[in-house]
Amino acid sequence: MRFGMRLNKLFLILGKKGSGKTYYTIHTLIEQYRAAHPKKKILVYNTDDHEAYRYIPRIDKGDLSRWTGAGLYRICDAATTDVLAGINEHVYNGLVIFEDASKYISKRLQKSAWDSILNSKQHNLDMVFQFHGFAACPPEILRQCDVITMFRCDSPAYRRGDLVEYEAVMAGWKKVMASKADYPHQTVVVA
Repeated sequence: MRFGMRLNKLFLILGKKGSGKTYYTIHTLIEQYRAAHPKKKILVYNTDDHEAYRYIPRIDKGDLSRWTGAGLYRICDAATTDVLAGINEHVYNGLVIFEDASKYISKRLQKSAWDSILNSKQHNLDMVFQFHGFAACPPEILRQCDVITMFRCDSPAYRRGDLVEYEAVMAGWKKVMASKADYPHQTVVVA
C-alpha cells in the first residue's frame, strides 16, 4: 500500500487475531505514511495499551485540541464515544489508525464513528480501521472504504451486498487463504 498525493482515504485491514495486522500497520503503514507525509499527524487509537505501540508517545484525549503540527501519538482510552468525538473535532491533516476496532466499534456503527468517517474528507484525514474479519466490520465502513487489506479471516461471501468490488475482494481473500506463508495478505483497491 502506498500513500501517494491524494489523501482522504478509508483503509480497512481485516484479519483474525495473530494474523499480522498490527505488525503490518506499524512496519508498513506508519512508516510509509511518515516518509510520504512528514508534516502530517499520525494518531493511533486503541482502548487498551497494546504493547506493540508503546514506542509511540502517549497523549490523552484532552490533548487533541492542543495538538498542532506533525507528530506520531497514541491514545489508550476506553471512553470510545468521547475519543471519537475529540478526533472528529480536533484532528486534521493526517492519519488516524483505529487499532483493533472490533473491540469498540460495533456492527451497528455509532454516531460518533460515523461522524468521524463522514468528516474525514473535510478534515484531510486518512483513516485505517482494523477488524478481526468481515463479520465484525459495520456495513457502512465496508461501503465507504477505498482499500481493503486482508489477512487470514472469515469469508466475505455473505457480505457481497456491502462490498463494492466483491469479485476482486473474494479473489484476494482466496489467495490469502490458500497461501502457505506465515502472514499472507492481499490488498484490493475498491474505490
